[in-house]
Amino acid sequence: MSTLRGDVMLLTHGGGGQVVGAAVLLDGVLEGSLDVLGGRRIVAGRELPGSPLLADVRRRVVGGPPASPHEWIVRAAAFAPHRVACELIAAGVASPLAQRFGRGFTLSVDARAEAAARSRIAEDPALAGLLYVAGLPTGDPLPPATYTLPEAARAILQTLRSASAGDNLTARIAG
Repeated sequence: MSTLRGDVMLLTHGGGGQVVGAAVLLDGVLEGSLDVLGGRRIVAGRELPGSPLLADVRRRVVGGPPASPHEWIVRAAAFAPHRVACELIAAGVASPLAQRFGRGFTLSVDARAEAAARSRIAEDPALAGLLYVAGLPTGDPLPPATYTLPEAARAILQTLRSASAGDNLTARIAG
């Protein structure tokens, strides 16, 4: 089963901390374990069985101080990329690359898994929207239609768009 966070990690080869953080929050929103109140605060949703990572994020939201989507994107970016990489490695679709030549953490990803993730861009408005607001290629010159996404998901995308405005997020992902 593919996840938004997994697809983003496959397509960025382990880069993109804030994009992966936003993808984790979007996965939580789309499954119902997280929500966004008034576009201003991340709150816990239903407690659901499933991903240990999303259960951990929900626990952090419940136990932590109230925070905006931007603050939670930054918080998730600090711990989630490594956990998502572990999910991909455990699934057998990625392996870590040694940190050499001043390069940060990167993954070697299975070409078929990357191609499958790339093919889901056209089908998944959340994935297309996330890549688009992060300045990553979606294969379409037009912005993706995200109006079908829940309001909470659109709030996270808007937060990432605002955070990356004037910031060269794409260069930091590639670096």
